Amino acid sequence: RGSGTAVTAIGNARAVVALALLAKLVVSCALFTFEAVPGNGSRLAARVQEVKDARLTLVSTAVPALLYTMGDVLIVACQQNLSMTEIQVTSKFGVLITTLIWTIVFR
Repeated sequence: RGSGTAVTAIGNARAVVALALLAKLVVSCALFTFEAVPGNGSRLAARVQEVKDARLTLVSTAVPALLYTMGDVLIVACQQNLSMTEIQVTSKFGVLITTLIWTIVFR
């Protein structure tokens, strides 16, 4: 019976994470879509043209967004499979690794 409760909790955690990520996507798309457009043209046509004009910007923002999403998924996977002590140690190493990478890249 205890393992069934754990499986249900894991399923609930996955559902909550998936819902949060989906909510971020929906809110972002809604804010982008409903932003005021210059002129009297179609709002959709204006947005499509903006996306075409800003392909490089779109890629530049999509890559970090995908990395953050992967990070969120990995955090949940770690929380499900590691003890709290291991999670804390891994988290602290993340700060150290980020500092090292930042120093190397922006030197």
